[in-house]
Amino acid sequence: MDLEGLYEGICDWWGTLDEESKAKELAAFAPEFAYNSASIEDSAVTREDTEQVFSTGRVSSYSGELSTLNLIQDQRDTFARVLADVDHGRPFDEGLVLEAHAALTWGTYSPTQLADGERPGTYKLGDYLVPGVAEVGAPAADAPRLVRELADEISGVLPSLTRKKALTVASYFHCSFETIHPFSDGSGLTGRTLMNYILLSGFHPPVIIFETDKQPYFEALESFNAEGDLTPFKKLLMAETIKSWRERARS
Repeated sequence: MDLEGLYEGICDWWGTLDEESKAKELAAFAPEFAYNSASIEDSAVTREDTEQVFSTGRVSSYSGELSTLNLIQDQRDTFARVLADVDHGRPFDEGLVLEAHAALTWGTYSPTQLADGERPGTYKLGDYLVPGVAEVGAPAADAPRLVRELADEISGVLPSLTRKKALTVASYFHCSFETIHPFSDGSGLTGRTLMNYILLSGFHPPVIIFETDKQPYFEALESFNAEGDLTPFKKLLMAETIKSWRERARS
């Protein structure tokens, strides 16, 4: 079966689940999403530590950096908040974006970033290289306006979002958001998390961008950044949807 057929099969399976079954699947999905999303940013994140944080709220015999542990805990807490916001139909606006960033980066900013005035939940004050591409994102002075405009675009389509449209809207949001790169750190974490907010709002299964697929992920983002071409990212997201859920859909 081709990529599109496998993808549609996963989405159809998701649509058959009742709320209790979806909650069970999301509970299993959350630590795997957190591990992979955090690993793209911090190679010190381990699956074992992530699973312990999700299951017990703590880790045993931990000797790593506190910021890495905070990153894992932030992922756990923020994903739970996102699920609640989707359930309650929270509007997609600038406040949602800033709150997600603050929650995802609490306790992870370096002393150098803090000394430069950068803070979780606030827009970047200077230019920073975007991981995976030779870019710095939008100028710091433009970032707030661009994020508000992007959030307004998403907010306008979210109430009528269908599963088929969700893939395009989520892809457009994430690619646009990473092109802006509005924060000194954590733009990727925030973009991947809010991408799943959009997918879930459109009755689409959430998706893991796997750490092992980091290079094609960056390349797909760069295709949009350089040429405005959304197709590579949409195809990547379809493939990652299959990879995220294929085994569980079979069980």
